Amino acid sequence: MPTAPSNVLSLHAGRRALSVIRERGLSAELFSTWLGASGGPKWLILHGLDRVLARRLLARAAPTALVGSSIGSWRHACLAQRDPLAALDRFRDAYIAQRYRKAPTPGEVSEQAAVILEHLLGSGGAAEITGHVQLQSHVIAAQCRGLLGSEQRALLMLGLGAAAASNALHRGALGWFFRRAVFHTGPAPSVALHSFESVHIALEERNLRKALLASGAIPLVLAGVSEIAGAPAATYRDGGMVDYHFDFAMQRPEGLCLFPHFGSPSQLIPGWFDKGLPFRRIASGVLDDVVVLSPAPELVRALPGGKIPDRTDFATLDDESRMRAWRQAVDASGRMGEALERVLDDPDPARHFQAL
Repeated sequence: MPTAPSNVLSLHAGRRALSVIRERGLSAELFSTWLGASGGPKWLILHGLDRVLARRLLARAAPTALVGSSIGSWRHACLAQRDPLAALDRFRDAYIAQRYRKAPTPGEVSEQAAVILEHLLGSGGAAEITGHVQLQSHVIAAQCRGLLGSEQRALLMLGLGAAAASNALHRGALGWFFRRAVFHTGPAPSVALHSFESVHIALEERNLRKALLASGAIPLVLAGVSEIAGAPAATYRDGGMVDYHFDFAMQRPEGLCLFPHFGSPSQLIPGWFDKGLPFRRIASGVLDDVVVLSPAPELVRALPGGKIPDRTDFATLDDESRMRAWRQAVDASGRMGEALERVLDDPDPARHFQAL
């Protein structure tokens, strides 16, 4: 007998979203925007969900805005290809297979990231993403100001410390250190993110790779990315610096927002610097028309170490143990996908949802 969806998959919806699902079911045309959060290896727990969503929802969707930062933008780069299932599997295999010597330099990690990206894109992915008429991609990166543009470790750490202190006082203070860079396909972005200044840059074949690399360039872990075609001269870093889980202060097309996420909705935070700030959480009031899909706590507890993959695994596990644990997480994500299939086939899908 199949496992109950609630044992492997948590489904939450805002007040308006839940009302819409009760009235109209759970169908592709409900969603105008998909969000993809930062999180590095955590994305692996969403792999099975992404496969089902690509096959069951995206293939039938009306025009949709894909908005992603860091690894979320890489997941969306798979979804916007002609064969998203093949792209997701290429991404999974290349991501799990990455190896490093002890204490690799940011340059070495960036080189490996570029290799993974080439596997993800395959032979024609860049053209398919930038030419997609149904899915409009928005890749979020952080354009650095001042010391944060430096590759000298001491100066970069000093800049990060100043940004963290300022952010603790007010999220808007991050604008002293970063501008949000939105690389978008189409003539203009269909989503406008607020909180602080944004610069909009056309996402084209000539700059897609660098934009995606910039979106995932975690400071001190990967090198910053510069000289991006069509973008203002600057160093660009991980989009999670400004939009880790997003603060939902945005204008977007009418419709619901779908947010496959690796953590509990109660733990959503706006930016990377908010990790240590318990008072900086997303208020449920701004999630009124948002649907969050995430792994159930029971499923997470059954994973190796009782957690989903994260960057600490590179330091605490040898390569073979890490790869084995990550594959187990992907297997678990497949069970999440199976649970989602059952919810999508249920005449009353709303009964599986909890209110945000």
